[in-house]
Amino acid sequence: MSKITYIELSKLLIPEFEAHKQIPDEYITEITESIKTLGIIEPLIVRPKDKEFEIVAGCIRYRCAKIAGLKSAPCIIIGLDDKAAEILKIHENIKRVPLDHIDQGNTFLMMREKYSMT
Repeated sequence: MSKITYIELSKLLIPEFEAHKQIPDEYITEITESIKTLGIIEPLIVRPKDKEFEIVAGCIRYRCAKIAGLKSAPCIIIGLDDKAAEILKIHENIKRVPLDHIDQGNTFLMMREKYSMT
């Protein structure tokens, strides 16, 4: 069972590559309002990076938490190498909000170039 740890938003880092580039404003507003009302229901998945933590899954929740005025977020810390982190990001992003064709293409291109995956 993974332990949930609350981490200050200032110690969380957006990853170098984010699958979702086009996020509708109404979706951001909806998630932000939900966080204001209920808090973050599903923890962010993060991995240690220097003295901070890189977000592996939950960038939209992170951004909405900042808009909602939260100071920290529930996180699950997992030790992942770069490739495993990218694979988890893709899985999470496709599961939550389908990628548009451009974001999907950019994601596959990044995986092919960075990890020689086809």
